[in-house]
Amino acid sequence: MQRLVSRGLLAVIAATMLLWSGATAHALERFGPDSVDPAMADRLDAIATIQSVMEANYSSRSCSVRASGHRLVLECSGTSAALARERLYRDYPFVGVANSPPLLNLYAAPNGRPQDQFLILSSPIETRRRLAIAWIVLAHNTVPPESEAEFRTTLGSSSSITDRAEDLRRVQVQVEAAIRANRTIDAARLYRDTLRTAPAWAEGHFNLGLLYGELELYPEAITEMRRYLYLAPNAPDVRAVQDRIYEWEAAMAPGVQ
Repeated sequence: MQRLVSRGLLAVIAATMLLWSGATAHALERFGPDSVDPAMADRLDAIATIQSVMEANYSSRSCSVRASGHRLVLECSGTSAALARERLYRDYPFVGVANSPPLLNLYAAPNGRPQDQFLILSSPIETRRRLAIAWIVLAHNTVPPESEAEFRTTLGSSSSITDRAEDLRRVQVQVEAAIRANRTIDAARLYRDTLRTAPAWAEGHFNLGLLYGELELYPEAITEMRRYLYLAPNAPDVRAVQDRIYEWEAAMAPGVQ
């Protein structure tokens, strides 16, 4: 009886593998740099998308997820098996989404064979497409940040931060609450959205720079710290801030990540 059960199980596994191979061959949608709308290619939003989708799919399995500007880390523990994965976006700059079964395939070349698969078991197809586009945004990073000239133009047309002191205080309190709850991405988005209308807030640029650095969004971190130095050239921590910029530049060097 045990032998018959084993054969039956093997048959189920073989049928499942055949179904998966057929689905990936005939129901695959490919994503690359051309799939991204530059107006929607904010890397912080891409991290937030990947983090939320992966958490929704794996949080019930004793798994932890950490998305950053360079990598996705998935760690699961349980009685039956343990799983630890770390994937660098740059190593898989092309993504394929299969409709059924729900797969996310990772590719090193646009027309190559899949090098890896993430199983997104409970997300609808549109959610997996959003995840794929977010992955591409982080893999290619083709959208430059706002230039310093644009930033200074924005400064000249914005209202004084003195007039918004209470608003900025509220944001600061909300950011600190998010950080205490280990919601770094939410904290960074609060700063980013506030600075779009309060660009002269030097402390906001400094703190957002630190959060960007923690999320491995080094170009964005450097931009924010340079804006802080522009707004507060006589601050006592100018030397430390400039040294932090040098550290992030080194982290961006080819082969470091």
